[in-house]
Amino acid sequence: MEKGFIVNTYRSPSGDCTNRGNTYYEDNINVISEKYDLPKIFSRDKNPNKNMEIIERNVTNDPFPICVPMDYEERTGGSYMFGGNFVWSSDSRFSEIFRGPIKVFDRWEDFPKEWNHPHLLTEKERLLAFLKE
Repeated sequence: MEKGFIVNTYRSPSGDCTNRGNTYYEDNINVISEKYDLPKIFSRDKNPNKNMEIIERNVTNDPFPICVPMDYEERTGGSYMFGGNFVWSSDSRFSEIFRGPIKVFDRWEDFPKEWNHPHLLTEKERLLAFLKE
C-alpha cells in the first residue's frame, strides 16, 4: 500500500484542453505525494495514466498543490501545463489537507526542434540551473 487518494477527475463541459493528457482518458486517478501527508489507501495501478503525483508549485511565493504525471520531472523536449481539469475527492481527509480542487498539469506541449538549452532540460534541471544563477 502507498500513501495517496483515489480522486475524481472534473472536466470542463466545453471540451478537452489536455492534448490527450492523463485526465483525458481517466475518470479516477490514483494520486501520491511525498510533500503532503496522505493516508495509505491504495496500490499503484498497472496503467500509468491512472497514477499521478501531487507536488507543490511556488511561482509567486504563494505555494499551491498541483497534480502532475509521474514523469513530470524527467520528461524533456517540452513542458507540462494546466489542461483545464481538476481532481477532487469526497474523502474528508482530502479536504483537510487541500483547500479545494487541485489543478491538473497534464497537458504536454513539445518545444520547437530548433530550440535548445535550457528549454530541452527536465523540470528538475531547469530548477537547478535557475538556483545556480
